[in-house]
Amino acid sequence: MTTPSSPSVGGRVAGAIAVVTGAAAGIGQSTALLLAREGATVIVTGLDLPGAQQTYDTLAAAGGAGTAVDIGHLRVYHAAQMDADLVRQ
Repeated sequence: MTTPSSPSVGGRVAGAIAVVTGAAAGIGQSTALLLAREGATVIVTGLDLPGAQQTYDTLAAAGGAGTAVDIGHLRVYHAAQMDADLVRQ
């Protein structure tokens, strides 16, 4: 997933699961893409679900793993359920 202009943190997050809020644009989007590039499975969230889905689609197209979740659902979503959903994917 690395591109010539992409910063690298040396794979320090390989195998980790990261939940990134506000990932539809800006810093959140950049963070989600960097974490995916470095090997984390990224749960992309935000109030703008279409934007979060676009971020997820970008990281998935580059070989990243994860899912996009509407932040509104996180209010009633338990961490165990998120884990179960991620394992099913």
